[in-house]
Order: sequence, then structure tokens, then C-alpha cells
Amino acid sequence: MPKAHEVFAETQFPASVSVSELMQAGKLVRPKAKQKATLLLEKFDVKTGEWNTETTLQMLIDAEKFSSGGFRDAYEGRSLSPNDNQKWVIKKYNTKAKDTIVTTMKTTAEDHTRKQVQMHSVARQLTKQFSSKVPTQFGQSFHYNRVFYTQFEDEPVTIEEFVPGTFIKYINNNGELCSLPEQCTAEFQELCLKAHCLVHSTYESTNHKLMLLDIQGSGYQLYDPEIATTELFCENKSEIYFCCGNLSTIAIGEFSKKHKCNMYCEMLELPEMPQSQFT
Repeated sequence: MPKAHEVFAETQFPASVSVSELMQAGKLVRPKAKQKATLLLEKFDVKTGEWNTETTLQMLIDAEKFSSGGFRDAYEGRSLSPNDNQKWVIKKYNTKAKDTIVTTMKTTAEDHTRKQVQMHSVARQLTKQFSSKVPTQFGQSFHYNRVFYTQFEDEPVTIEEFVPGTFIKYINNNGELCSLPEQCTAEFQELCLKAHCLVHSTYESTNHKLMLLDIQGSGYQLYDPEIATTELFCENKSEIYFCCGNLSTIAIGEFSKKHKCNMYCEMLELPEMPQSQFT
């Protein structure tokens, strides 16, 4: 039998709850509508260029989206595994995005969703390579979780682990550097400078063929990247490289114009960015 101090330990120091939260609990709060689903997760292997089945997940997925971007809506899901109540994010294209994909990109939502996963796999690989090269004095580096392809409600979607924390955007997909807040912390400044260095490094490590952009996430945990390529179209002109966020030399030129090498670029001995190639 547990001792008295063990039974009452939790009640001695209750979690802080605001008055407004206490009052909110006095009104009826209906549970969120959820849908049970079985998802077959597929992953993309950059090295082999092949798709492989990763696992099957039993999930409860919210009926209402919790966030929307320019192209995709995000839904929260939770694993139903007895030993794993992990939170996931399911993202699917909105109606406007689907129209753009079909009419402008001349492809299907399924193919573009697969390319979204492929692009994320490339971003993850580039960031892993970057992190493996930084010296000790660089400190903590960035990383991406894995993203998978699956089908939900007969629609192609991506699924990834939920990333907690405050959302921060460091660099846009058009190459623009996000402005620092007037009273930002030293830690935030460090994150921004390292993000600039990451983008610069990907351009150099790929022999100026592509640049990792749309650097955003929570701290060092990144998600939803875009990739700009110097050649927009593939060799046979049948499709563009990566996804519809590829702004090619417009984005590369914008970053090259605004980026100033910092202490982290110097640690990696990166050359100065060319200032006039695409501007």
C-alpha cells in the first residue's frame, strides 16, 4: 500500500491554472469529433530512389483542422497503440492548391503529395549532412523528422510526428530573410544566423544546383521546407523539380543578395555567396 505522502503528493503543488481556464471548465465542453482510421505509411529512400512500406498505424484523427497554410490544412491525430499515444499531424491539400496542382503543375494531387515527401527526404538528408560537418564550437544544429505518404478518406496526405513549441520562420521560400524582433534573445539571434548558414551550406554542398529554403519550425526542429533549384524543369521539361514552392533562381538570387556570411559560415569555411548571378 502506498504511503500517505505518496498518495497526496500531487495535490500539494497543483499545476498553475488561470482563472479564465477555471471558468471555461464551468461551461459544457464537448469532445472533439474524431474519426478512426488505419493508415499505411510509405517512406521514400533518397539513396535508392525507392518507396517502401514503413508501418501501419491505427489512429484517431480530428474531424476539424487545427491549422491552415497557403496550400495545406493540418489535422491532429493520435496513435491507438496500447503502448503509444503519440501525436501526429496529417496534412492534405486544400481545394485551391489542388486546382493549382492540376491546372498549373499539370500533375495529380497524389503525385504532388509523393513529391512533397521526396522533397522533405532531400531536406532531411541535406540537414543531416550539414549537422555531421559542423565543428564542436558550432553547438546544436537543426534536424527534420521523417515524413510519410499515406491515404486518408481516399485522399493522398502526408503524416509526420507532431512538433511542440512556438512556431518560428527564419527564411521564406522566396529567399527573403525574416526580420529579427526588436527585443529578441541571444538564443533567437543564434538560431537565425545558423539558419542562414544552413541555407548557404546546402547551396555549396550541391554545387549550386539547389538551395534549401522555407526554414521554419520550433527551435532546432524544422518542418515544411521548400527547395529551390537553379534549373526549374527536369531534363525533358516534363515536370518541375520538387514542388510548386520551387521559385528557382528568383529565390536563390534573393537569398544571395541579402545573406551576409556570419561566424557560423566562417566555421564551415563557406565562400561568399555570389551577389549578381541571379539578381
